[in-house]
Amino acid sequence: MTGFRSIFFGQEEKIYWFFFLTLLAVFAGCANPVAPTGGVKDETPPAVVRSDPQNGSAHFSAREIKIWFNEYIVLKNLQEQFLCSPPFDQVPEIKVRGKTLVVSIEESLKPNTTYTLFFGDAITDLNEGNILRGFKYIFSTGPVLDSMELSGEVLNAFMLSPEKEINVMLYDVYTDSVPYLQTPYYISRTNKNGEFSFTHLRNMPYKIFALRDLNSNLLFDLPKEEIAFSDTLIYPIAPAPKIPADSLVNSDSLKMENSGKTETHKTSLSGGKKNEKSQTASTQSTEEIPSAHAKISLRLFSEVDSTQRIEKSAYIYPNKIEIIFRYPVRNIDITTYPPTEASWRIDEWNQGRDTLWLWLQNVSGESLQILVNNHKPKTDTLEFNLEAPKTGRGLRAELTEKSVLQVKSKLPFSSPAHLHTPVILTFSEPIGSYRKEQIHLVQDSIIIRPSLDFIDPAKRTLLINHPWKEATSYKILIPDSVFFGVYGNTHDTLQFRFKTREMNEYGSIKIKLRHTFQKEEIVVHLLDEKDQILSQKHGIPDGEAAVFSYLLPGKYKVRIIRDGNQNRKWDTGIYLKALQPESVYLFSATIEVRANWDVEETFSIPE
Repeated sequence: MTGFRSIFFGQEEKIYWFFFLTLLAVFAGCANPVAPTGGVKDETPPAVVRSDPQNGSAHFSAREIKIWFNEYIVLKNLQEQFLCSPPFDQVPEIKVRGKTLVVSIEESLKPNTTYTLFFGDAITDLNEGNILRGFKYIFSTGPVLDSMELSGEVLNAFMLSPEKEINVMLYDVYTDSVPYLQTPYYISRTNKNGEFSFTHLRNMPYKIFALRDLNSNLLFDLPKEEIAFSDTLIYPIAPAPKIPADSLVNSDSLKMENSGKTETHKTSLSGGKKNEKSQTASTQSTEEIPSAHAKISLRLFSEVDSTQRIEKSAYIYPNKIEIIFRYPVRNIDITTYPPTEASWRIDEWNQGRDTLWLWLQNVSGESLQILVNNHKPKTDTLEFNLEAPKTGRGLRAELTEKSVLQVKSKLPFSSPAHLHTPVILTFSEPIGSYRKEQIHLVQDSIIIRPSLDFIDPAKRTLLINHPWKEATSYKILIPDSVFFGVYGNTHDTLQFRFKTREMNEYGSIKIKLRHTFQKEEIVVHLLDEKDQILSQKHGIPDGEAAVFSYLLPGKYKVRIIRDGNQNRKWDTGIYLKALQPESVYLFSATIEVRANWDVEETFSIPE
């Protein structure tokens, strides 16, 4: 009996200790601090609790600024986001210590100057990454804060699209050379909408200059840096008066609406004793810049280096030289060295006249040296090795293919052909001769003589044209050996089949223009949704229309260039000549074209 009781109580004791240890583990788990789950996600950015010296202080002389926030913070992309205006010679040292931002100023400050430290979107909270957008710390080394303002936008000069992350700079020196030689007096940076703003400016005129600063030195010193400038000095304005908050209470005439599209975060600045010599500077998000006055619009462009040069040259075996120039070529002289009296080449230019192909004839030897004179002080000397490349299996097949005259068409493979365009044939070498009477166009078993025209002096592109009928099947038949290239190569039998579209598949756009310019200054572009130029019209007088016909259903845009030099293309600007890029105007809406539908619009161009 005694043994049984000892065994029984032993089991009871084990059960007791099992429950005791389980409860202990539960309580230990409750005591372990972990992040709570569930609930509403924190979307509130950090808020400023106080700062020392106070934000907006006058008579500022401190070497260190401390800004306390209501939660732990981190800095992200500070190098890209942070700006000092006026710029420091030495960028301040900026550190985070828990909930405190510490700024150490490394240099002497200018007297009687208002400084703005702009943090952009660099300040976020530690846990959720909520961004304190557009935070500014402002102080003055003089008795008051400067209070004038300036705002505007930077657009791409040709596309009229907003340009982000562009430095916009103000100078208190007005010479043309200042963007090359001096850092700005004030600086801002465009946001994603291309907008910029300056606050707390001194009341004086400024020279304004925008720069895509590729080397981050605040100077226009690289040829590929894009710029924008104003023809005149810019005057800032006084800020719009603010309506006191208590005047909005119980007012029937003023109503506030929340559309859900715009949110404004206001940072409260508090802490410390009131200083009668200090002012409080408001902070605002650069994503929504107030329009207290008409904005300045700057057009960003790249200057063109007018120095012509050969970018690339190459010999393409067995009989072609390619020369690529930096810019389109107007006049050029090319001779062999030593000179030869024989005709030794056929010239072929691309459409932009910046690439030249020389089809060689009557040239022998292992090398060729030519002199290229583009009417500039220096003549370029080019030398080419004319030897055949080392052969291999793949290369032998390629050279064998080149010995046959290749003919390609631009007819669509799977869709009907357009009613208004000719059939285009492209040959692999210039055509020396051909038998025109052997080219047949067949329409419903009827043989027709089409119109045939080479559109280039080298005779490599042939247009086959005819008054095409809608929804009609055609066939182009070319027997073998009709075309002979200048190197004696010819082709096999060629056959091209296609069917034309129906007329009711097309629509049209008619744009009536209202302007005060000379008609020769007007160039009209029809664009697709990707801003590719589909068609161009020019010389449209005021009150008349640019008509674009045979358009397939889709969405189109219309752009107008004021062509000041009447060369029928857009030209960029030149800063030192005070020459702005040619003005560009975009029709306000995308135009939708439907099948068998004609769209008429009026485009009024501002002066």
